[in-house]
Amino acid sequence: MRQNTLIIVIGIAVSQAPLGCAKRNEAPSNTIARQSDLACYEAQRLPAGGAIVAIGEDGRVLIETPGALTIFDGTTFKPLAVPAGYASISGRAMNNHGQVVGFAESFAGELRAFAWYDGIPTAIAVPDSMGVDINDSGHAVGVTGASGISVADRRGFLFRDGVTTYFDLVGPSEGGSSGRGGVYGISTDDRVVACYYFFLDSKGCFIWSEDGVVDLVTATGRPFVPYQVNRAAHVLGSEPVRLWRDGVRTEIRAPDGAFVQSLDLTDNDMVLGLGTAPFLWRNGVSSPVSLPEARAVNERGRVIGAAGPRSPLVWENGVARSLPVPDDLAVATAGFINNAGMIAGTGSTETGEDRQPIPLLWRPTGCGGSDAGPSADAGPPGNDDSGPPEPPPEEPFE
Repeated sequence: MRQNTLIIVIGIAVSQAPLGCAKRNEAPSNTIARQSDLACYEAQRLPAGGAIVAIGEDGRVLIETPGALTIFDGTTFKPLAVPAGYASISGRAMNNHGQVVGFAESFAGELRAFAWYDGIPTAIAVPDSMGVDINDSGHAVGVTGASGISVADRRGFLFRDGVTTYFDLVGPSEGGSSGRGGVYGISTDDRVVACYYFFLDSKGCFIWSEDGVVDLVTATGRPFVPYQVNRAAHVLGSEPVRLWRDGVRTEIRAPDGAFVQSLDLTDNDMVLGLGTAPFLWRNGVSSPVSLPEARAVNERGRVIGAAGPRSPLVWENGVARSLPVPDDLAVATAGFINNAGMIAGTGSTETGEDRQPIPLLWRPTGCGGSDAGPSADAGPPGNDDSGPPEPPPEEPFE
């Protein structure tokens, strides 16, 4: 899940401190490494023509080329089969076992949701459907009515152990028209975050499971609209931005109190946000991130971003560092990071809109030492070992 990001230009000094070596009790500093000191990561360039759409915790990446999907495991490219009778395939998500969900398009232009297990396609819903997400159990979710032609057929679905269960996504009728909805993601325990819509206005968001439905609403009764969803079915959304966790909403606040735009949410509830500048939020504590532009964060608090079209950056513990870029590339961006610190992105030798994409991988080399970084249970970067301050009051649902 990536969003368009507002670029904030801030002053950045120069440092040669190695990534991952800052002490936890040191205050964050606005630093960035010299291009000549890039030993923390090595770059790998994959064949041109595709874009990376997902990365697994084991380093596998899902690459989409026009009409085709391929998984690269670090040494081998493994194409996913196109179902018989279909012209092309497209991927939307991959789990940590290399199982993929997306859709296939027929020669007549009809879409149908598919999941790929060991590279073999399985139809997981009726025609005119699209797969959206898949968890590590191989259970997949998506929507029917994907073409938008018939909103009456707009339903969500859960595909689990060979059985597809459908649930309603059609909102209340207004002015003779019904709403249409969407599915955002699936949790580890098969809860599904979804919404129904009336034209462009959200009319209702909820968490669906086979045990029932939990409505997502604000304190004033307005819909709580998701921006990001994690594997615990925790939802980052609405305005002002709040994190919804099991019936409790917590407002996300920038360090300077500025308006917050959400950028990313990890499975351990770390939030990457944007106020007047990027910041990290965890357990009620917000810490500044010294990047001109931030895009994604992993569970260890390592953030990827950029300082320009050819200047991908990685930040941790107050230190921002440039990622190495092949000399002939005019564009290079980092888009995904896993919890081991492996980064995936896209480059190009051209700068125009029709440029051919080149998949890029950056692997951490350890900076001459441990690259483990802070533990997943550590507090926000820049805090001392006394623990985080008390979080702000949380707002229960009424």
